[in-house]
Amino acid sequence: MPWFIPALIGIGVGAIVALAIITIKKIRNWIQKNKTGIGKEKVELIQQKHDSGDYNVVVGVYKRPFIRKKYSGHETFQGKKMDDELESRFRGKKKIVMKVDEF
Repeated sequence: MPWFIPALIGIGVGAIVALAIITIKKIRNWIQKNKTGIGKEKVELIQQKHDSGDYNVVVGVYKRPFIRKKYSGHETFQGKKMDDELESRFRGKKKIVMKVDEF
């Protein structure tokens, strides 16, 4: 077997593991692309843990989160786990609501 085949397999496995983690960086990038810049926007994150152990994190950007008048829509991020910073943001909660500029 050529020497580079195990290296390629290792790279592929690393890429799969990297995709399995929901990172705060991915969520921040999505928020920055989808905020309107109108001001007083809120970001709402809802954590869902499935029986399989996988996570969904649903993220939405709203002018007023309790009225649910959407300006930018929402996105669902899926993965085997969340990165440490995202875990610490939730601190055992299922939902976070905060100002876009503070996230």
